[in-house]
Amino acid sequence: MKTMKHFLFASLALVLLLSCVGPANAQGIAGKFTLPFTAYWGGATLPPGDYNFVIEHRNGMVYVNRGRCTVGMILPQSVDRAGAPASALLITQTAGVRSVRELQLAGAGVVLRYGPLNLLNHRVTAASDMSFLIQIKAPGE
Repeated sequence: MKTMKHFLFASLALVLLLSCVGPANAQGIAGKFTLPFTAYWGGATLPPGDYNFVIEHRNGMVYVNRGRCTVGMILPQSVDRAGAPASALLITQTAGVRSVRELQLAGAGVVLRYGPLNLLNHRVTAASDMSFLIQIKAPGE
């Protein structure tokens, strides 16, 4: 029983360590953005602040980081290769809840689309629907 506790503790420590290191071998498209408000993206809750991301070419997984810690790993629901007018996050607000619906990447000529947020999991308010575009910058900008 004591060995099992040590194994579980070591496994948890390893998972926490890896989540703060991020995907070391992820080679793909990268960018950064600043959120002026809280938004949901996949299963991640992103409070206001500065973020960066890396997209793996193999499966389209988006690794969202705040500082050195990975705060979200999100797979797109669909990919549109028709191109994007600009590099931006499209965030929609429905019933007062903001969620990322698209990651538009003009340089790569692709738009990654994400499903609507399940409002049953959130406290909603009576507010009109809105859309926001958050500019994405290259990592060096």
